Amino acid sequence: MGKTCGILIVGDEILKGQTADTNSFFLCRRLFALGVKVSRITVIPDLMGDIAEEVSRFSKKFDIVITSGGVGPTHDDVTYDGVAQAFGQGLTYNEEIADVIRQYLPEGEAAKPSHPAYKMASIPDGAVLHYLRDESDVLVCKFPLVSLKNVYMFPGIPAYLERDFHYLEKLFYSPDTKFHVRDIFLSEDENNLTGKLNDLVSHSPAVTVGSYPEVNNRYYRTRVSLQSESESELLEAEEYLRSSFSDEVIVDFDINSISHAGRRIYDIIALRGEPHLSGPIASAVKILEECLDRYSTDEICISFNGGKDCTVILHLLHGVLLHRYPENTPSIQAVYITCSTPFDEVEVFIDQMVKRYNVTLWRIEGPIKKGLEELTKKEPKVKAILMGTRWTDPYSKTLQPFQMTDEGWPQFMRVSPILDWNYQTVWTFLRTLSVQYCTLYDHGYTSLGGIHNTIKNPHLKYSGEDKKEHHYPAYFLKDMALERAGRT
Repeated sequence: MGKTCGILIVGDEILKGQTADTNSFFLCRRLFALGVKVSRITVIPDLMGDIAEEVSRFSKKFDIVITSGGVGPTHDDVTYDGVAQAFGQGLTYNEEIADVIRQYLPEGEAAKPSHPAYKMASIPDGAVLHYLRDESDVLVCKFPLVSLKNVYMFPGIPAYLERDFHYLEKLFYSPDTKFHVRDIFLSEDENNLTGKLNDLVSHSPAVTVGSYPEVNNRYYRTRVSLQSESESELLEAEEYLRSSFSDEVIVDFDINSISHAGRRIYDIIALRGEPHLSGPIASAVKILEECLDRYSTDEICISFNGGKDCTVILHLLHGVLLHRYPENTPSIQAVYITCSTPFDEVEVFIDQMVKRYNVTLWRIEGPIKKGLEELTKKEPKVKAILMGTRWTDPYSKTLQPFQMTDEGWPQFMRVSPILDWNYQTVWTFLRTLSVQYCTLYDHGYTSLGGIHNTIKNPHLKYSGEDKKEHHYPAYFLKDMALERAGRT
């Protein structure tokens, strides 16, 4: 049986909704990878008595207790006090920590014993100091993590907690335990799966089964997660579940499509699956690689307005960067030249993609020429702009993969990696590689502009069982010549 862990998030700001707790998410993910089962997460206020009570209870119940927050210099940083009280200990002034604090203070301030920073040197009696060292045993941070018995007191600032955990995760590793997980994605509503999931639970008692409905996901409606410490039992359970559904119900979906982008794109080019996409992707990647040979990453940005074509470019560029720079992948720059009446769904989608792909986005008011003039002032380093333009787009029949902007316009190299793609290739790429796209496309829009010049494509209209008008998703459109039938 592997180790168990309880996590205590300390902070009034979490309970008041003033700060979002990202530390528990990070810790759960990393501990799971280390073979440690997180059994409980509790958020408590900055009160010494509450901390002491919860630490005492958690330390008896779980193998590991991790606290986050309350270890700073202010009056409400009382985690050390609470942990000491939980074990009937006092506080000891630790000279090692005091020496570290002294090095970070201005010379005049360091000599004052009453300086608030020295509060962090008062730690529980009997506490152990864990210094952060890399694989070569080089000290990477002078300030140590403090623990007492099975309680480890981490800082609450996410950047510091993540750094500390990275260098100290060997303290928590459970070598005899590995959690195996498989996800199955289904097009059925969760309510229709109850019987088959109950059968699976009875058939495979050593496998933990979880089902999670998806409301807005356009690829699947339910994710079934299987977990076990036995890989053979897990695989047998997966086969049992899959055999109970038809092929139409099981969805081929990659939940980690962004992190897998580099491997997947180059596998397709090498004809390892999806031969119908190999040629188009290879030609686009060749142009992107040439662009990266000509320009540094800070000289390149994507023109990103939330449409399907620029979404393809974003995913392709991300994949090429992952493949080209696997150890230190540079971030992507993008410019969004806004229209006067954007769809709310487009704005939400753009914000989501910025987070998902770690994009640096510049929002600039249009029209396009004015926006590019502003870009030259705002980001003078940028020399090349990646476009999602295709030869079937208006005024694009003579465009070349690398072509400078027209005379009289701000001078940028327009780079168009998917010029030779068609409408169906775009949708095949997005859905085959599980790329998220703007929700408007699921409601019958096939080409996006502003709310005053864009309607649902009339050629996707149909009458449902409720006798009301509905529209098929954009990828149902067969006649590519009708792509812009919803634009005026």
